[in-house]
Amino acid sequence: MSLKQTLLRRASLADASALTRIYNEYTQDSNNYTWTERSTEQTSYWLMDIMQQGFPVYVAVVDGEIAGYGALTPFHVLEGYSKSASGVLYVSKLFQRSGCGRLLGQKLIDEGRAMQLKTILAGMNSLNKASIGFHKQMGFTEAGVFKSIGHCNGVFYDDICMQFIY
Repeated sequence: MSLKQTLLRRASLADASALTRIYNEYTQDSNNYTWTERSTEQTSYWLMDIMQQGFPVYVAVVDGEIAGYGALTPFHVLEGYSKSASGVLYVSKLFQRSGCGRLLGQKLIDEGRAMQLKTILAGMNSLNKASIGFHKQMGFTEAGVFKSIGHCNGVFYDDICMQFIY
């Protein structure tokens, strides 16, 4: 896939089915903490909630197909955390290493800057070396480790917390 073929645009409720398909690809992953598939209705509610709070959700479109999505979401409900956000980024396994993840990640960083955020946080399973490497390439640094915080198939894993500071 060529980056020239990738278009970024704001997500809409009409994209919920494609976002659900991409999210559900990750429910089969052995080191992912999500093993229950989402319905399109659940994704629609998630999208509405995030967008109504004023947070951006973007999709990467390659040759007319949604290849991935990214969002900034509230880090915490307390107002003292209002300058911090969590980053969410999923790329369909068919489009991994196509460059759309990097485009989405950079767009979220740019949006966070425009929102005058102080930091974006990202958490991932410590076994997910690809995600850790990706975040480092995007300018995130390791902020800490949560020991035995996430579980999958009866096994508890450490979670790496990574942080982008403006």
